[in-house]
Amino acid sequence: MRDYSTMAAALGTLGKFGCPLGVAVDTAGDIFVADYGNHQVHVWHANNCSFDCWKGAQPWGVALDRATGQVVLTNFHWVFVWRADDGTSVRTFGSRGSGPGQFQYARGVAVDKEGHVIVADSDNHRVHVWRLSDGSFLRTFGAQG
Repeated sequence: MRDYSTMAAALGTLGKFGCPLGVAVDTAGDIFVADYGNHQVHVWHANNCSFDCWKGAQPWGVALDRATGQVVLTNFHWVFVWRADDGTSVRTFGSRGSGPGQFQYARGVAVDKEGHVIVADSDNHRVHVWRLSDGSFLRTFGAQG
């Protein structure tokens, strides 16, 4: 079992969260935290107890694609795809609205084993499915209930 006290000791004054809303763990044990309040993603690297902060988004949700090593973040009306090794942007998709592939508050996110990004759209009362490899919109399902 992993000893998280090592992480707490290594963080010191780092790892101060404004409003952590999402968390994901990769196969190496690295922990990714979507910090909405500080507009960043915190990454704790399990292999060497180091810590990074990636700025540039105000993320709600975070998911990992283990096959490609990419981090998927949700933020209001968009989905951001970043490289898990250094936090550089790969692509962004989605827009604000109520049409196909548009969001009114993209919240929870997951990536399935086929490389589909599944996103909960809270104010449109539905779920969207996208292809991670090229950011193409595939389908929407659900309705207000």
